[in-house]
Formats: sequence, C-alpha cells, structure tokens
Amino acid sequence: MLFGVNRLAEADQEFRDALQIAERTGDHALLGETYNALGVVTGRLGRHPEALDWFGRATKVYRELGNLAGEALVLSYSARDLLLLGRAADAVAVSEQGLQIFGEIGSGPGVARARYHLGVVLSYVGRLNEAVVHHAECLEFFRASNQKVWEQRVCNRLATTLTKAGRFQEAARHAEQALQVSREITHPYGEAQSLTALGKALRGLGSRTRSRDALEKALDLFIRLGSAEADDVRKLLADRVET
Repeated sequence: MLFGVNRLAEADQEFRDALQIAERTGDHALLGETYNALGVVTGRLGRHPEALDWFGRATKVYRELGNLAGEALVLSYSARDLLLLGRAADAVAVSEQGLQIFGEIGSGPGVARARYHLGVVLSYVGRLNEAVVHHAECLEFFRASNQKVWEQRVCNRLATTLTKAGRFQEAARHAEQALQVSREITHPYGEAQSLTALGKALRGLGSRTRSRDALEKALDLFIRLGSAEADDVRKLLADRVET
C-alpha cells in the first residue's frame, strides 16, 4: 500500500520489518517475497546495486522452492535497475527471459506484467514500435481483468513512448485515459504521472496553454506528495519559458 502511493521510505521500513519476521519464522515463501519487495523499493529509491543484491537473494530462494513464477517476476523487476546502471543489453535479456518463463508456465497475469516491464526496457533503449506492441497487448489483459492500477501504468507508459516516437495525438489520448483512471481510483501519484505525460504530448502538438496547465497541476501534486519528480516537472516548465 505504501509503495503504491510512492511513500518509499516508509515502504522500505515496512518490508525490512517483514524480513525480520520471515527470518525469525523460517518462512521461505515470505522471505522470497520480501527480498523481491526490497529490491523493488530500494531500486525506486535510487539504490540500484543494493536492489540487484536483494533480487539475487530472492532468486536464490525461489530456485530452492522451485517457484518459477517468482523467479520470472524477479527477472522482470530487476531490468529497471540494470538499465539505470548502464547495462541495457542485460536489461533486455532478463526482461525477455522473464516473459519466456511466464509463457512456458501458462501464467496470463505473469505474461501481462512481464510484457509491461519488457515494454519499458524497449522504450528506454529506443525500440519504440516493439515497446508499443508489448504495452498494447498487456493493456488489453489488464482492462479485461479490471486491474485499474495496471491500466493506468500502461496507458502512462504508452503515452511516454508514443511521445518519443512523435505520435503526439495518440500519446495525448493514452495520457488522458491514464488520467481518467487515476482519478477514478483516487491515485494522486498516478494522476501526477499522467498529467506529466499529457503535458509532454500536448507540447508536441503545439498546445502550449493546455500543456502548461497539465504540467503545473502535475507539479502541484508531486510537491504535495513529496516526490522527487517535482524537479523534473520544474525543468519542463522552465524549458517551456525559455522556448
């Protein structure tokens, strides 16, 4: 819950408390889940080498348990940290491996999540058309299964990738969908992300007033949430003034 609303420091402490319980009780399933969760949250906090260490521990536990789904999930999650450590080829490889495992064990939810992470990686390395395909496919699954948080995330990622590709009209449409879902589920962090994506797409379309309005709303939300993304939005707004 704390992680979902971007309260990362609190989530980090919560997972460390859970780790103590898992270690004390010898619950290996909980141990694997907690290692994985710590990998995700420390990565989001920018501690990428530490994140990979947690993911490595989770992988070891999942292999001991014979939990292929857990191992595949770790592969997918670890890709972001590999990217941010400059290991793009490794990030693509582990993302593809995670997707392959989920496909082999026939996990629909797993395949959808793995496609999401692979799409993020492919967008980052400039393979934009492939990224759009993977995100469009997992979006269909998340909508059919009424997973609103994931729907918001994918629409936001599609908006970001389509903006990179210069497909600003489509990007704006997906950003607006992400914004609508965020407000439906009362997800202010997702709302701020969606407004940022919308502002970028509208800037590409030449809609300066609407773009600035979206970015200012995003900035206000990020500030209230205490999110570091506020600095990124400030830069976008400053760039707008200069240009």
